[in-house]
Amino acid sequence: ENKNHKLLINAFKILKEKYKISEKLLIAGEGKERENLEKQIKELNLGNDVLLLGQKENPYKYIKNSELYILPSKAEGLPLTLLEAMRLRKMVICIKNNGTNEVLEDRKYGEFILENKTEKIAEKINYYLENKNERKKYEELGYERAKDFSKENGKKVIEEFIDRL
Repeated sequence: ENKNHKLLINAFKILKEKYKISEKLLIAGEGKERENLEKQIKELNLGNDVLLLGQKENPYKYIKNSELYILPSKAEGLPLTLLEAMRLRKMVICIKNNGTNEVLEDRKYGEFILENKTEKIAEKINYYLENKNERKKYEELGYERAKDFSKENGKKVIEEFIDRL
């Protein structure tokens, strides 16, 4: 439930009806909410447009071929999937929480939805689907930002911290 996929699916319904987008929504992963999400998709008549992929050994091919990466989670520690999407040069949009804010630094490297509201999410997604130049800017900035969280850089930061003790 923390992953907040219900909110994203509702936003996708708005995107289909109000903005007439042709894109599909792919959700990778498996969890206790699957049955509820399947029911919601059916009730909203989105069966051909929202696909629950389940657990994937290699989700990167889906991310790499996507237009945007959306992370609707209500809370995150260190959002690894967000960083992975950024390393794959994907524009990221997420709900603002401690983890996503740390990575995106108040919209410097990606876009936030400050409110947990379906219409706001739909508006942001539509904006970046339509504005590829804005999206490209964030894709490059995000790619560079994700390097700050690499294993090599993490070791360097820890070593510098220890040396200062």
